[in-house]
Amino acid sequence: MLTLRLDYMVIFKNPYFKHPMLQGTAWEVRLKAYTFFYIPLCEVRIFIDDKTLQPLCESIKPTNYKWPRYWK
Repeated sequence: MLTLRLDYMVIFKNPYFKHPMLQGTAWEVRLKAYTFFYIPLCEVRIFIDDKTLQPLCESIKPTNYKWPRYWK
């Protein structure tokens, strides 16, 4: 898999994310990866601790995957 570009999609606080190393509130960051000629390759979701700026968990799914909603 060759990724040539990552584009920002969305970033927001996700208070429902739980992780044993989480010290503050988790930020959810979603990126889209592209290959040659800007062909969409996949979507990436990363959870980051807002106090330590440590990435805690990540997921890679196919393009246009419908991520589950954790908020009401």
